[in-house]
Amino acid sequence: MSEETTRVRRIITKPTNKSPKEDDFENNTRPRIKSKKKFWISGFIIIFLLAIGGGLYYQHYQNSPTGKEAKVKAETAALIKEVSKYMILPADDQPAIFDITDPAQLSAQQAFFADAIQGDKLLVYSKTAKAIIYSPSRKLIVNVGPVTFDQDTAGAKVIESILTPVAETEE
Repeated sequence: MSEETTRVRRIITKPTNKSPKEDDFENNTRPRIKSKKKFWISGFIIIFLLAIGGGLYYQHYQNSPTGKEAKVKAETAALIKEVSKYMILPADDQPAIFDITDPAQLSAQQAFFADAIQGDKLLVYSKTAKAIIYSPSRKLIVNVGPVTFDQDTAGAKVIESILTPVAETEE
């Protein structure tokens, strides 16, 4: 035998003063502590990556056209539900909803908008020819009246520039 293999045998078979249980305990505890730390660190990394991925997915969904459309539908349904607490709304008609951005200019053109304030909502039901001004901040119906549809495009363009559709204000 060579001298190197003899030395290895002597180290392996070298007796120790410790009992086999103490030797096992000392050798097994340190790797367990390291493996527990690795387990927790890898768990935190996985949770962190999942949170980032979920946040990016949520942000992408909110900015997508389907996300915006779903948000507008939910807001429309909530507004209709709120207004229906104060009056009976047409069930077979879906309203066009506008934000009132410049009530002073609107009230100068039509007396219908006299008590409206900025942020009020205008619900226009085309089948039943009914317009409703609802104030979410004051939680009341400001005015209700009939709608007449003119072929006068100049007046319609002025009103459209003052009234902002709800779908466009979300962008």
